[in-house]
Formats: sequence, C-alpha cells, structure tokens
Amino acid sequence: MREALVELLSSMMPEWDLAFSKVAFQNVFSIVLLTAVVLTSTSAHKIDAMAINFGRTTAGTLLIYVIPAVLWVSTYRTFMVSKIQTHQMIGVVGLVAVGVSLAVLSPIVWLTRIDSRFGAMGPPDVSGAEAQALRVHPNGSKWW
Repeated sequence: MREALVELLSSMMPEWDLAFSKVAFQNVFSIVLLTAVVLTSTSAHKIDAMAINFGRTTAGTLLIYVIPAVLWVSTYRTFMVSKIQTHQMIGVVGLVAVGVSLAVLSPIVWLTRIDSRFGAMGPPDVSGAEAQALRVHPNGSKWW
C-alpha cells in the first residue's frame, strides 16, 4: 500500500519525488497509514467481528496467493527474455486457484455456525430481545 501511494504521489507531484523517495518519509508515511487503518477499524461500532474477520480472510487470501502470482507473471513477461515455462505456469495457475478457492470459502466459514464438543463457532445465535438489544447503539439510535 505504501509503495503504491508513494508512486501515486510521485506521479502527481514530480517536484517532490526526491522527498518521497527518502526512507524517513516512507517510514513516517507507513506510520500515518497504519494509524489511519487502526483508528478506522477500532472506531467503527457498526461493523461486528464476523464481518471484519470475513473481510480480513478474503482480502488476505487474495493478497497472499493471487496478487503475487499475477504480479510475477506480468513482471516476468515484461523483463525476462525467455517465455514462461509450463511448470512455472502450472504453479501460477495453482496458486491463483488456491487463492480464489480460499477467498470463496471464507464467507462460508465465517457465516456458518458450527456447534461442536469444543464450543460454538460462527455467528452468534441470538434472537428476540437480545438481538434487538444488539441492534441498538448505546445512545439509542439504530445502526442498520
């Protein structure tokens, strides 16, 4: 995220390119971005833990498996003289398939309630007055 934003800033303000390329600027920029993400995620009362976990696992699997494979293929095609070999392409397709399948499975995992001998997992099983109490913010406003 940091590198993409630094590149965007560099292209929008080329006269500041030297400042944007400094490690000190990039470290401070990372701290500012991390602080913004933490403040946003901790201040949102309207999002419950299940939605956060769902988004985190879906985006995480895409970030870990799919995006690097696609970037590798595009970089290889741009900078390498030889063509991509069959076993390399099989590996890339396998990684993308694993990433997409895990991204598809994550909503199923986070939206399925599993009762086992180790305890209940998944969305809470609430109904009636308890569900209504969860929908009302402490100041009295409804959040949906």
